[in-house]
Amino acid sequence: MSGEYLTEEFILKRNRDIEKVRERYGFSRVYCLDLPPGQLGETPRGLLVEEIAETVKSFNPETVYLPFEGDVHSDHRVVFEACQSALKTFRAPGVRRILCYETLSETDQALHTLFAANVFEDISEYLLEKYEVMKIYVSEMGDFPFPRSEKAIEALAHLRGSQAGFTAAEAFMLMRERVL
Repeated sequence: MSGEYLTEEFILKRNRDIEKVRERYGFSRVYCLDLPPGQLGETPRGLLVEEIAETVKSFNPETVYLPFEGDVHSDHRVVFEACQSALKTFRAPGVRRILCYETLSETDQALHTLFAANVFEDISEYLLEKYEVMKIYVSEMGDFPFPRSEKAIEALAHLRGSQAGFTAAEAFMLMRERVL
């Protein structure tokens, strides 16, 4: 990973970006585990599982969204694997649904494991809002044909929408659902 992601300045900027998004949506709280970006593979797995499990217990979500296990970003794979342990039904009994999301430039670059979208959420009325929120993360955006450009985000939203009968959609991969 590029050294720019490991600098204190980058981490502080990313934290400010997260705070802007929290404020924009009015989230009462954002949980940050304060682990080193780009180095989760070096973090002891037991510590990561424990941190995730404790966070989940603290607010008991019914639905959890995870990065896709086949993403080319190593941190995404590590988080997915740690969540498999932290979200076992006996550790997180309140979690009824687990969905993986796709990340442009990470999910679509996988060479061996393909994202199989099987849940679609209509975002037609929120697509412009999505662009505005993504602009907060300046370091993640680029000019087309960069995968995280406004044009690429729009193209994926329309593709996923066409697969589900919407103008625009986000796609997820259902990993587990417990219907009560």
